[in-house]
Amino acid sequence: MKIFTIHTPPGTTGDVPLSAGEAERVRFVKDGFSWPAFFFGFLWFLWHRLWLGLLGYVVYLVLLGVLAQFTGGFGGILIAFLAKLFLGFQANEIRRWSLRRRGWRETGGIAAGSLGEAEVRYFARPASSRATVEEEASASSNGAPPPVRPPLSIWRGRADEDNRVVGLFPEAEG
Repeated sequence: MKIFTIHTPPGTTGDVPLSAGEAERVRFVKDGFSWPAFFFGFLWFLWHRLWLGLLGYVVYLVLLGVLAQFTGGFGGILIAFLAKLFLGFQANEIRRWSLRRRGWRETGGIAAGSLGEAEVRYFARPASSRATVEEEASASSNGAPPPVRPPLSIWRGRADEDNRVVGLFPEAEG
């Protein structure tokens, strides 16, 4: 299973049903390593229109090239490989940062096997179950109490309050 973060464009609420134009603009960004960015970094930045990220990547490559001149043959290859590896791990985070910078809202996350499945799951769930990440964060930062969770005894199917244990273990030693 892969985890995708969901981003809606500025001016939308993030609740389904979205209009057809708004639904087409929703972005799903996979969490984790990006193989296309690892193998084709420059083209990956162009494809996603991440101009500021592309500029940073080019400056980074120039600096690595200068550093590689001082380290020699194997050192240069190792530095280039490590740069590509770093980009592979950070590429999707760069996409999320760029979307936030342009005013897009992160409206949640979803677990799915593929991008298509993530889209189906997102648009199929009811709007009432879709509180945005911003709403949850603002509620917790504005002094609102955290969500109330039932006691452990209720989770295990027992409604008696006398068996609750304070600590890490669900059962009291007797």
